[in-house]
Amino acid sequence: MMVSSLSSYEQQIASLSQQLCSQIEEYRGLRAPLIEYSKAASSLQARSSLDKAETLSPISRCPNEVLDYIFQLIAEDGSHNLRPLLMMNKRLYRIIVSNPNLWTKIFIKIDEELQEVNSLSAS
Repeated sequence: MMVSSLSSYEQQIASLSQQLCSQIEEYRGLRAPLIEYSKAASSLQARSSLDKAETLSPISRCPNEVLDYIFQLIAEDGSHNLRPLLMMNKRLYRIIVSNPNLWTKIFIKIDEELQEVNSLSAS
């Protein structure tokens, strides 16, 4: 009786061993396509990032330093208001606020009518 149960266990072990070997072979067969799939997915992600960069507006691709310099030139003129740019997006807001030269100078524009009134009252 013991011999038959031992034989039964040996058969089960042999069967499980064969199943395990076939599972390992199947895994090895699937591994190469999975690696290729992973490489293809990485390539698509990289291409997608490039596509996004190409579709960005030119100002979005412009370095912060260049925008900062442009804003300084505009501010030096004194005839333009940078406040609307503060509300365009966070990036422009940060560039403008981080440069004290853009917001520490106050330009006062006096209307011609006010100048005439002042000149008349002075006479």
